[in-house]
Amino acid sequence: MTHANKFYAVVIGRKTGIFNDWNECSQQIHRFQDAKFKSFLTEVEAVGWYKYHSRQQEPGFHYQRSFVAPKVEPRQQMGMF
Repeated sequence: MTHANKFYAVVIGRKTGIFNDWNECSQQIHRFQDAKFKSFLTEVEAVGWYKYHSRQQEPGFHYQRSFVAPKVEPRQQMGMF
């Protein structure tokens, strides 16, 4: 299968953005859980899809997939301030 003259938009992967090389794109998505990407014949289509879909993700969602514990306020001991 040829990948010549295609553009690849990656919104969830190791590195996100627009790629014009399948090998570089596949390095960003291969074995990356829940990777989200799509190929296009024109750069304009790829950029439009990327902009639309990257806005739907939580900020930083596709850059870091580690658990962040909720902030818990320390308990105040009774009578001690």
